[in-house]
Amino acid sequence: MKPCLIPELYSLLVLKSNIVGPCKDFNDSLTGVFNTESSKGFLSCLKSFKNENIEKKETVFIAKIFEKIIGTVTDEKKLKLIQKGEPNFSHYLIWPLMEAVSSQFSFEIGEYKMKAIHKEIARRNDEMLINLS
Repeated sequence: MKPCLIPELYSLLVLKSNIVGPCKDFNDSLTGVFNTESSKGFLSCLKSFKNENIEKKETVFIAKIFEKIIGTVTDEKKLKLIQKGEPNFSHYLIWPLMEAVSSQFSFEIGEYKMKAIHKEIARRNDEMLINLS
């Protein structure tokens, strides 16, 4: 099997990871959040954690992600819909998470663009487009 990369490009490869863990400075605080026994307690501790560190953008980001996840998994109606199929899972959990993540980074996910297309089709109220979507 031939290699996919041209040897002349090897020197341009970045081998060091630039991934930064948003939770790394908050281990002690987050331990208290995760030691709660109920979803209401979790959300209460998460809110306190967010308010204590409101000036740090990582805190707001972490809280937003956990609020989306907990808000979905504790909603009985959404859980029933999610269990019916992958499109519902994407609509109620993945897309909201992608919106939260993409607001922090300079990229757009294909599904996020599809959601925008879906909204545009609904806005146009074109019967042919609605039947295709």
